[in-house]
Amino acid sequence: MARVWQRLAVAVGSGLMLLVLSQCNALKQKPGDKCVSNGKFQCTDPSTALLCASGTLVNMPCRGPNGCQGMGPASQCDDDLGQANEPCLNGAGGENYACGTDMKSQLVCNSGKWAINSTCKGPGGCKVTGNLVHCDDDFADLGDPCQSNASDANYSCTPDKKNMVVCTSNKFVEWEACKGPKGCHIESNLVYCDGAVRMH
Repeated sequence: MARVWQRLAVAVGSGLMLLVLSQCNALKQKPGDKCVSNGKFQCTDPSTALLCASGTLVNMPCRGPNGCQGMGPASQCDDDLGQANEPCLNGAGGENYACGTDMKSQLVCNSGKWAINSTCKGPGGCKVTGNLVHCDDDFADLGDPCQSNASDANYSCTPDKKNMVVCTSNKFVEWEACKGPKGCHIESNLVYCDGAVRMH
């Protein structure tokens, strides 16, 4: 079932993340240099910001369509898109979500690095609309990362439509083999498993 996550990073309108910027002159500093203002950054080129993370300057890609724009306090880093293990920044209000650049995964900023939060292998893929991230996980392979909660079980079909899977402990596991002619299929946001032929 498709999942929608609020991007809680500081954001406005187009989804650009507006953050307090480093007062240091990025032109004089480079990745690997020491810094004291953790969590602060400024643009260094149209697609990159220089971020102070754990006392060290690192390149933070701004992979969203608007890249990195502006100078000094007016800089804006569009982090709507990202890649796993790249530097990222949590917003003041909570977690920060993005889509993977393949548009088939949803990322969450975890301890300063993007991590895959869920795969989005359904036809809708992953999309960012304003400050919302939409992840279509109607199809998922066994072992894919996923999200669910106690009041909303998350069921999907494997891409070959032979199995129904369920999100358990943030991982898709097999729920039932669908050996009937219709296999596993989705209708009106409900997942159906044709188990006419069952293994006993």
